Amino acid sequence: MRIAFRTEWIADWSEAYAVGSFRRKFLYLFRQYQDGWRFFHDSFRQFAADRTAWGDESRADECADARIHKRIADLCASSDEDKISAEQLYHRYRARQFEQVLSSAQQKTFREQYGRLRSPDLIREDIGLALSVAAEHADVSALFRLLLAHIETTQRTFALDEVDMPGVLYAAG
Repeated sequence: MRIAFRTEWIADWSEAYAVGSFRRKFLYLFRQYQDGWRFFHDSFRQFAADRTAWGDESRADECADARIHKRIADLCASSDEDKISAEQLYHRYRARQFEQVLSSAQQKTFREQYGRLRSPDLIREDIGLALSVAAEHADVSALFRLLLAHIETTQRTFALDEVDMPGVLYAAG
């Protein structure tokens, strides 16, 4: 995951023994923050992502990687947590489910994510992934729609750069 998660989320879709095993064997790779658990360094997240892409031969297996990302995308899609469900597009892209990437990459969706305080960097990264799919498939309509979404997100970020958002949010309670 590119974002923080709660171990309770894992318990929603896996067996209790798996959550216990995760806590015993892997929690040392993470740090707990106010929004959940994150890898203590992004290089470990990347290592885990690369390692899960290995097949039976201890080398990269694109089909195995796509299956894993499809499973994660499905889990994200079924989550009630906005920050988890927003990760679906990234995992659909990694699963090579390109039609679903383009259908879910809507300006309204990105605008709503921005309003829910999702990281603008993650939103722009998702837009970039969808743009690459649209370009690869020569989907001019999607390209135009995604360019507008990218421009809007970039302008919102520039407009808020001078605002002390943490201070505003804190003052608002």
